[in-house]
Amino acid sequence: MKRTRLFFLLSVLTGCAGLIGVPDLSFEEPEPDADAGADGNTADGNVVVDATPVTDSTVPDVSEPPDDAGTDADAALEIDSATCDLSKVATDKNNCGVCGNVCLGPSQCTMGTCDAIPIASVPAASFRYVVEHGDWLFAASSYPSTEYGIWRISKTSGNPVQIVSFQYTQAPVIVGDRLYFLVYDYVYDDAGRNGGLWYCDLADAETADTCTPHLVEIADNPLAIAAHDGVLYYADYNSRLHKWVPDGGPDAGGAPIDLNVVNGPDFIHVDANDTFYSATAVGRTILGKINALGTQGTAIAEYSTFARLGGPGNVTTTGSSVIAAFFDDGIAGEQGGELRRMTRTGTTECSYGAGTDGGVYRPHGIYLEGSRLYWTNLGDPYFPYFGGSIAMCPVDGCCTDPKILWRGVGAPSGITADATYVYWVNWNNGEVWKVQKP
Repeated sequence: MKRTRLFFLLSVLTGCAGLIGVPDLSFEEPEPDADAGADGNTADGNVVVDATPVTDSTVPDVSEPPDDAGTDADAALEIDSATCDLSKVATDKNNCGVCGNVCLGPSQCTMGTCDAIPIASVPAASFRYVVEHGDWLFAASSYPSTEYGIWRISKTSGNPVQIVSFQYTQAPVIVGDRLYFLVYDYVYDDAGRNGGLWYCDLADAETADTCTPHLVEIADNPLAIAAHDGVLYYADYNSRLHKWVPDGGPDAGGAPIDLNVVNGPDFIHVDANDTFYSATAVGRTILGKINALGTQGTAIAEYSTFARLGGPGNVTTTGSSVIAAFFDDGIAGEQGGELRRMTRTGTTECSYGAGTDGGVYRPHGIYLEGSRLYWTNLGDPYFPYFGGSIAMCPVDGCCTDPKILWRGVGAPSGITADATYVYWVNWNNGEVWKVQKP
């Protein structure tokens, strides 16, 4: 039987979305960019596979988010309040929340926040990951959904197109001119198993009805992936961290590193100084770190124990700190979680949104942009999955009252952003949304 995670087993898909108030996702945003719409055709599922391992490809540099990212958005919040009627900023589309904050497209202003906009829906999909590039989003759906693979989605008009149809597709990441992804399966062989690290040419992924997957390396049920300085890092089911170096041959990344966790980590983050990962260890959920020698992974912080079951969310770094999300699985009656900022040795500095109503409710996805931290809250662990939300806090200090950008049904999971919008995907109903940055 296929090995999988508790996270996926809890995501039982239903066809009852229409009964619980999920909006019709069929509208098209007016006047989309001329070059941003997809053609609406669907893939036929016949994927041509080039299974020759890649050893001579060039992967350009991947940089960390710039330190000044978000500066323009922060400046918008400082517009002179005398330029509008402050008594109307809760509902004024042209001055939403603060003077000069204009809600774009069909979005209206509700309680000082521009309304979120549904972009697309693949009802039988279980989206957990999303990345953006130019006019497009790429969302990955995997087991136990009945629709799986990677979908290309226009940021303006939706029109989801399935470009990869592997059943256990995970964790897309864009590096240079390639869309990399993992297939959480037994190692690639001639019997239909596809476990390993793969890529599609980004040009094909953005324009063709399907892209041609190329096998980079075989791996046993890989799940987590990260990129830094043109190098890809990914972990397998056997709790080993692999490094793939372009143009370096199959052994250039060195020997895999033992992470000392159960069945591999869920998320990895690599920067110029450290490699962190969130995972399930024996009876606990932990944040781990590769030791200074680069030979072994060690837990530096934990969230859950046998008495309080939990799951690992995303992890990122900023300056001298690391930020990690932990969520309760709900089985033991706990339905909270924690979004924790720590020193790089694991000492807690801050717990964002602690004690607030819904600000931190089973947090999972993280997107860090300069001085702002955005995250997804999965919400209720059981159908109909109420209480999901998108929240935002300043990174500095210890924000206790997050700004809620959206709240609703659907278990938001993966999150990303561009200069104007925050985008996210729901893993229980296959919806894709966006909300304008405040």
